[in-house]
Amino acid sequence: MSDFDVAIVGGSLAGSLCADLLGRYGFKVVLFEPEEFPRRKACGEGLSILAKHLLELAGIWSDKLEGESQPFYGYLFQIENGRTIPLNCCDDAGSPQGFGISRIVLDNQVYKEATSLRSVELVKERVKRFYNENGRVEILTEGAKFNADSLVLACGGAISALVNSELADPVEVDRPHHSRRFGAAFWFRGAWKDEISRHIILQNTSNSQLILTPLGPDRVNLSCLVSSRTNESTARLDRGDLAELGSRLARRHGFEISEVLDYRGASDISSYRLKGVPQNIFVIGDSIERFDPVGGMGMAHAAVSALAAVAALRGHFEGGLDLNQQWREYMELRESAAKYLRWQTKLGYCLTVRQNLYVKVLAEFLPGFGASILKLLRLGFQGKTARLKRTLFGELEEAFAY
Repeated sequence: MSDFDVAIVGGSLAGSLCADLLGRYGFKVVLFEPEEFPRRKACGEGLSILAKHLLELAGIWSDKLEGESQPFYGYLFQIENGRTIPLNCCDDAGSPQGFGISRIVLDNQVYKEATSLRSVELVKERVKRFYNENGRVEILTEGAKFNADSLVLACGGAISALVNSELADPVEVDRPHHSRRFGAAFWFRGAWKDEISRHIILQNTSNSQLILTPLGPDRVNLSCLVSSRTNESTARLDRGDLAELGSRLARRHGFEISEVLDYRGASDISSYRLKGVPQNIFVIGDSIERFDPVGGMGMAHAAVSALAAVAALRGHFEGGLDLNQQWREYMELRESAAKYLRWQTKLGYCLTVRQNLYVKVLAEFLPGFGASILKLLRLGFQGKTARLKRTLFGELEEAFAY
């Protein structure tokens, strides 16, 4: 049996970021990830400016990532009658509001940083079960047993099945929207007729949304989000129809497609929030809450939840603070930061999916007022994470210099 300070289940963005930071602080970490990297994910690949700042502060954002990303300066929302509404989320039109970046690049960078550390052991096996034993966590895979002081779950949508198989009181999943939604993503190669689009482009159809994200001078990501209000269990995405819709949207905005590079889908991307999280289990990223992708806040939440878990665990190991109390502090901090991301996502959802008249009027005729609301939400998020920055980020530059 192998003994560790922390066991982390899941090696995508949240899990690898958590492993990287804990490993750099010198804690002994085991990271369970059965999938191979690099890998593509069905994702819109729009990294918000909030997420980018968190990755910079954590020492993750590199010149390589900068070179592989494409800044965007706002959104263009094309509604069904052909009109286009520009959406800007900040006062300075010259400042990027985010970056288009392939998850195959971003996730692989964080994963490689984490697994290159001597203090992080990678186990390419699926976790079958876990249980508490004498105040520690026992983790069983198909071929071995591991022992850790603390457990972090970053396994995305697989969380319910994994946790509920081990607990007498199953966790609840709160789904705020009535309809299930499914997502797929295409990656196209081609060329822009003129300059690269400075915007992420959104288009509504009768039951879906298309999101076109520039990734560079010759690549775009097309994400398709389809609602199902009838037969949820058999809802299907027609790959050919979606590709054709996406091709038309790309051509309309000046991108001529020469090749379909890849395709991922379809997956359930319905938003949810986990309730009744087991005490002392640090659940992060999509495992504890998945935001609707139309809001673009998923990667920001992955980063802030991972970093909040690291701060709490560091207080336990280095400061000798009670693990129960640190878990409660993590839960409070994550929730207080997430509510601001939740409101930004809700505004985007009401505009594009629900097509709420009041939100549409706000975006089209009072864009300055709408931008002020989003600015206040961003400031609220930054205020809630200020304590996290002081306790964790203040020492990163010296500790993580390389």
